[in-house]
Amino acid sequence: APQAPRKAFLRTRSANGGSHLLAGSALKSNDAPNHGNRRALRAEREVKMTGVVVVTGAGSGLGQVTTEAFLKAGWSVALLGRRKDALENTAATRRDTLCLPTDVSDPASVDAAFAQILKDFGRIDAVFNNAGTNVPGRPIDEIPVEDWQKVLSVNLTGAFLVARAAFPVPAVAARRPG
Repeated sequence: APQAPRKAFLRTRSANGGSHLLAGSALKSNDAPNHGNRRALRAEREVKMTGVVVVTGAGSGLGQVTTEAFLKAGWSVALLGRRKDALENTAATRRDTLCLPTDVSDPASVDAAFAQILKDFGRIDAVFNNAGTNVPGRPIDEIPVEDWQKVLSVNLTGAFLVARAAFPVPAVAARRPG
């Protein structure tokens, strides 16, 4: 009987010595790397990388859940968002957090946040660029232009400004292709 396809796993090392485990596409069992027994494979899947991550939109929704996952995995987290109370609620009493009320649509606010993160943590290893907003559901002709411009400012310009602020950070810059 033919054997079921198995996934290949590739372990890589980052510039700061962290370990990444990447799942590859399904391969035939005779092409898959020799992983030994299932327990070793399961342990390999559970490799954790830690460092400093910036999470935008960290006060609610996906940003909040992602922040909690990073904290549980042992990361230090810089929480960026509009409301300080929501950020502090997400961080709870965890050490290795930095709550920074930040307007991601404002270049000075983003630059100040990244400067503070580097001052407090000394590095940034990853960014979860998640901040976003929306308008209440209604016909397009009833949406004020100012509301639409706010959505674009936060969702597009904000993502650009955060990525731009992170790009020159040495740990992030080391991962640039080419």
